[in-house]
Amino acid sequence: MPQAAVLTVVLQGPNKPWPHLEVTARDAHGAPVRITRTQQLVSARWIIRAHPDAGWQTPRTFDLRTARLGGEAA
Repeated sequence: MPQAAVLTVVLQGPNKPWPHLEVTARDAHGAPVRITRTQQLVSARWIIRAHPDAGWQTPRTFDLRTARLGGEAA
């Protein structure tokens, strides 16, 4: 994911009654970056395992440039 700067991780989608990982990637300017479903799942699982106490009921933003986990806003 060389173009991606920020990943937004959602553990449960708004239309899903069960846990369902969704990841969106954005570049440094905020434009969407296409990543494969495999890249989405691997990155989301890695971020969740690295930050298990983050409270995954709300979307979280992971900055790939600084390796910091933030809140909902990207």
